[in-house]
Amino acid sequence: MAHADPRRAPDDGLNRIASLGYGASERAVLTIARYYCAAYAAPQTQSWIAGIGHAMATFDAQRGPAIAVAVLAVTQTLRQTRRSVFRFNAANCACCSEQVTDHERLLISALRACLRGDDSAAAGHAFVLCEGNEAQDFLDALSALAQTLNAPC
Repeated sequence: MAHADPRRAPDDGLNRIASLGYGASERAVLTIARYYCAAYAAPQTQSWIAGIGHAMATFDAQRGPAIAVAVLAVTQTLRQTRRSVFRFNAANCACCSEQVTDHERLLISALRACLRGDDSAAAGHAFVLCEGNEAQDFLDALSALAQTLNAPC
C-alpha cells in the first residue's frame, strides 16, 4: 500500500470524486478503505481505528461494525492478492481525499458492479485490480461487503 502523489493527478477533473458520481455509501467505503490502507503503510498511525470510527459515524450502530469488518476483509484480500503496491490517497487530507487514484477507482467500480449484481463486470475490474492473479477471495469479500451495504436497516 502506498500513498499517491496528488500533485501528479490531472487537472481535468476525471480523478475527482465529485465527477465520478459516487454515492454516500461508496464514498464511505472508500474512506474506510483508505484508513485501513494507511494502517498497512504506516502501522504506528493506527489509522484502522479511524476507519472503524468512520464506519460507525456513517452507518447505523448495527451496520457500522459489519461494514467496517467487511471493508477490512476487502482490503486484506486485495493486499494478499496484489503483488505491487495499491495506490491510495489519504483519507484525512482535505485536498487528497477529493481525488481518486486509478486503483481506488477500480476498487469502487468492482464494488458498484457487485452492488448491481453484475458478476462479469466485477470480475473484470477484479482481474485488473488483482493484476491477473486469482481474485476469487477478493470477489467473495467484495460480495459480502455489497450484501452488507444492501442489507435492510
